[in-house]
Amino acid sequence: MKLWLIIRHQIRLFSKTLNILVLLIAAPLFLIFTFGQAFSAIWDKGGFDFRALDYFGITLLTLVVFNGAQIASWGIHKEKKSNTETRLSLAPIKKDTVLFGTFLGTWIILSLLTFLLVFLAHFILSVDYGPSIGPVLLLLAAETLLAVSLGVSLAFLLQEKAANALLQSLIPLICFLGGCYAMIPESGVLHSVSFISPLRWVNLALMASARGGDNRYLLPALLFCAGLSALFLALTGIRLRRHS
Repeated sequence: MKLWLIIRHQIRLFSKTLNILVLLIAAPLFLIFTFGQAFSAIWDKGGFDFRALDYFGITLLTLVVFNGAQIASWGIHKEKKSNTETRLSLAPIKKDTVLFGTFLGTWIILSLLTFLLVFLAHFILSVDYGPSIGPVLLLLAAETLLAVSLGVSLAFLLQEKAANALLQSLIPLICFLGGCYAMIPESGVLHSVSFISPLRWVNLALMASARGGDNRYLLPALLFCAGLSALFLALTGIRLRRHS
């Protein structure tokens, strides 16, 4: 019951920031359309077996979803500034309950926004996500899980400036290694280093799903995201208990 109260409070917090929610939908659609049109000629000359619009419909989508870590962190720090954290510390609610309730509430609202974005990109921009939408939504839910766990964990453990600085350094690096900004070469140092980025596996799994073939990247992508999420939350929970 207490967990649900925290979840519901977090959902209400984000539902009140309609300008941010609208921006999270409108900006990615604009970027996907712009990049898809701008690079279509290059894609045609390159002889790729998928359109530029479909490529950026995946990579820019995962880029935006992973930036949900900053949204999650912002929500926590907003609550700290309104003294919600202080009031909760005086209430008979365990810190673990606050942590996981905040995480689940943020994950639910950002997952729903991500799913909405997928449907809009498909029906408005005609982005092809493949014959089955199930694996796509599952992968994006796992990526959102990772993004939210990272943002929430850093917000609980660090001050706002330190958390923001770390996120602003980590997110572009992980996205770059994941191929969100440009294609990763098939060999070389960059190709080898890219294996540490969970977005590499998510993007590869999404592209394989879009082509409707054997998706050998699906399970590694899900395990990578779920494993890191569990690790972030577990370490944060342990740290909070030690300082309670």
